Amino acid sequence: MADDGVTGAPAEVGREGGPVGGDGAEAESVRPSGSAGSGAPAAEARRVRRAGETAQEKGSGLACGVAPDPAAGGEPGRSGIGGRSSPDGGGTAAAEVGASVPPARAKGFVRLMVWISLLGLALPAVTLAFAAAAFLSLPRFGALPGGERLGRVEASPQYVGGAFRNEVPTSRRAEGTGLADMLARALEPSPRKVPAVPLPSRKSDLKSLPEGSLVWLGHSSFVMRLGGMTVVADPVLGRYASPLKYVNGSFPGTEVYSAPDFPDADALLISHDHFDHLDQEAAVALRDRTRAAVCGLGTGAHLERWGWDGGRILEGSWWDSFDLGGIRVTLVPSRHGSNRGVRFDRALWTGFVVSGGGRSVFFSGDSGYGPHFGEIARRLGPFDLGMLDSGQYDAAWPQIHMTPEEAVLAAGDLGLGRYMPVHVGRFSIAAHPWDEPLERALLASGRAGGVRLVTPLIGETVMLDDVHALYRPWWRGLP
Repeated sequence: MADDGVTGAPAEVGREGGPVGGDGAEAESVRPSGSAGSGAPAAEARRVRRAGETAQEKGSGLACGVAPDPAAGGEPGRSGIGGRSSPDGGGTAAAEVGASVPPARAKGFVRLMVWISLLGLALPAVTLAFAAAAFLSLPRFGALPGGERLGRVEASPQYVGGAFRNEVPTSRRAEGTGLADMLARALEPSPRKVPAVPLPSRKSDLKSLPEGSLVWLGHSSFVMRLGGMTVVADPVLGRYASPLKYVNGSFPGTEVYSAPDFPDADALLISHDHFDHLDQEAAVALRDRTRAAVCGLGTGAHLERWGWDGGRILEGSWWDSFDLGGIRVTLVPSRHGSNRGVRFDRALWTGFVVSGGGRSVFFSGDSGYGPHFGEIARRLGPFDLGMLDSGQYDAAWPQIHMTPEEAVLAAGDLGLGRYMPVHVGRFSIAAHPWDEPLERALLASGRAGGVRLVTPLIGETVMLDDVHALYRPWWRGLP
């Protein structure tokens, strides 16, 4: 018989599970077991096939979580977990639902979960990297030298292997001290790091300074009148010597001067590009009131980004000099470093000798102790006054800042009769008490003999020719 698609002997119904349709239900399988001949076996085969179709329909329902209908021969109370039809319900085949997931699908699912996990880990890192890049691209970070300026940088004898170098081997930090340790030391809370009361000050008129005079503005900033010209060095108008607000704020009582108080300047001296020396707010405020800026090679890139005309920026290597009419400015070695972002030593740090009107003043910038002081004295001395880095020293960075005792040694190397401690009195970058550099400098100069200590108040006028002027230790007794 061919009308039902079954040939041969009567079929036997076996309990071999097999997929029915696409839902994973099981139906009775049909096995031929003999020869064809009678109509009864054929009818039986047709009945079994109909039973399989019925099981397929019920299996589809179970796979969707539909409970079998008892009237259709299913087990009441089963909900798609693998119920079988009752033999009394017309011989309906069993339907197994929700069998195992195919291996290929399981592997794909695992891979998907792995990618999702990796993406979950990567997204915060990528977001942080983009945020850091965006932050470091802000104008306050200035710019790296490029183009013609980079060519001049690379031609400097101080530029070796892609960075500027000190004259003697110098490390930014002590052996075993990491960058994180240095930051922790700089931010470490310690007793009397910051004065508890406003510091005393005066407010000299910067626009009418007499010839041969100087006014200290705190830290390493000063305004000087020499050779009939006005010189401003390392001015800081911002409250924070940092790219972040609320980090490294100025001492109370030290914000004596604002931009309108400054005179028009013939020269703006920038010793290096650290935030406590090169202040964007001051550079922008004085930009259109200054004839020329004088700085180390590469530093001018910051000023140009802030709107300075490149023709008014005089950049040089150590021992280069610039004549500005009534004064001569010479860049001299210092022992330090530079960076305004994450790229180190791409701009040259420097000290200055400013001469004019028969007088000469030395400014160290930031510097550790070294043989360069004696060489500066031999080439450019003598000096009427020396301003020497004497604060923000720490055992974690002993080679890039001087202790007060080292500053007194440097004063001797320079042949100074008078020495003013700078890098003190306005910002705290090290863990020592705010007044310790001044007290130690006073004691060290007294022991050394031959060097008078000049310690004016912020805003007090110092006359370069008044070699016998006395300055009281104004910091004593302040908490």
